[in-house]
Amino acid sequence: MRLHIQILVVVFSAAIACAQDDGRFPGSDKGGTSRGETDQGRTAGEQPGSVSVPPEIRGRSSSLISSSASRHNANLIIGGLTLMSSFDDNALTRSTNRVGDMQYVVSSSLAVEYLRPRTSWTVEYAGGVALNQKIGARNVATHAVKGEMVHTLGRHLGIALHHTYSVLSNPFTTPSMTEVHVDGDTYASGVLPTATRKMAQVGADLEWQMSPDAMIAVSGSASRLRFDSPNARFLVPSDAYGMRIYHGRQLTRRTSIGISARFQAFNFPAEHGSTTAQTIQYFHVFRLSRHFELMAYGGPQHTSTRNETIAPGFSSNDWVASGGAAIAWHRSRFTTRLGFEDTVSDGGGLTRAVRFRGYRLELQARLKRNTHLGISASTGRARALETEFAEISRFRTYLGAVYLQHQLRHDLTWNLRYEYAHQVQHAIEPINQVIDRNRVQMGFSYEFVRPWGR
Repeated sequence: MRLHIQILVVVFSAAIACAQDDGRFPGSDKGGTSRGETDQGRTAGEQPGSVSVPPEIRGRSSSLISSSASRHNANLIIGGLTLMSSFDDNALTRSTNRVGDMQYVVSSSLAVEYLRPRTSWTVEYAGGVALNQKIGARNVATHAVKGEMVHTLGRHLGIALHHTYSVLSNPFTTPSMTEVHVDGDTYASGVLPTATRKMAQVGADLEWQMSPDAMIAVSGSASRLRFDSPNARFLVPSDAYGMRIYHGRQLTRRTSIGISARFQAFNFPAEHGSTTAQTIQYFHVFRLSRHFELMAYGGPQHTSTRNETIAPGFSSNDWVASGGAAIAWHRSRFTTRLGFEDTVSDGGGLTRAVRFRGYRLELQARLKRNTHLGISASTGRARALETEFAEISRFRTYLGAVYLQHQLRHDLTWNLRYEYAHQVQHAIEPINQVIDRNRVQMGFSYEFVRPWGR
């Protein structure tokens, strides 16, 4: 608790120091933006005086209703092709006997979008193959399918349905632990052994704009995580379910508040038990200038864990403080985001339910008209909820990346990326495992957008 207070003091101090300029702060959209929705149209719906769900809850800040108002009639086909080569100095993600390997990736994507002022839907497929120079066992095919539908029922009610299924085998792009059970944050998850991960996720969002300065949002989701490889015996599959109700209100032109009630359920194999969590959090958002926005949130969280393999009828119950903070600072050529969160997570496949504390930093800069630089860093610390296994079932992860992107033409991009991962894991098997991994990637991406139909 003392650490939470110290972090919030630092965050508020930074906010006061940085809030000297005056310019516009655009809402972030981590959940992605349809090509038919322009940035100008999306941010117009986020003017002070309208209320939206914080991205820490839904993964994107744009309102379902305001985003529909910015759409125009369009039918689009979006396709792409990526050619990538990379060198990995620890291709098998081992703590000893590291093996380096070159990998060559060919991937493609195809999406169909239907956009209307009241209804939009998207269906997207991405897939490819990865071939390795030394380790043929790492040759894999990856697939990802995504579908989403957004519909507004009148001027004040919107609904969204979404589904994702993916088969991936890249430890550097593992969905974060908080994303696995839906809520859309991007904190560091565990670095997994070389394995194929199969994840299915479904969800629904309902949003009601009660008035220009008040709204209620309800969301529900379910997900399933499985592993398929010789290393799967070291990994923990999971089923997760969640529901959240959020009420937000705009107090002033630059200040909004909200309260959230959330339920989570994590089911694991019998030897790992099951966990439920109930959380109530208060949100406070400050738009301190047109360039700078700060959000802080927190509240009590109750967890209940049951595991019959520890002892017949074993259960562990606990009340803790949960919360976090997020800062965003935007200029015409430079964007910075900082984030912190302390909550319950499903363990990311490395262990059972954990108390997770994560920190995130993102920097994006436009060096020239067609050249962009990005830097990201995140760290996460996880500890099993059961006190009997808290010390031997825990891990700390550090992830970092630097990328350079240059647009050669309007449809062709050159990419260079470096990624680093370090993890210290304390578990029954393996015990005290330390993993370091470096990877360098270079490649080209081609994308096209074409209208279709009427």
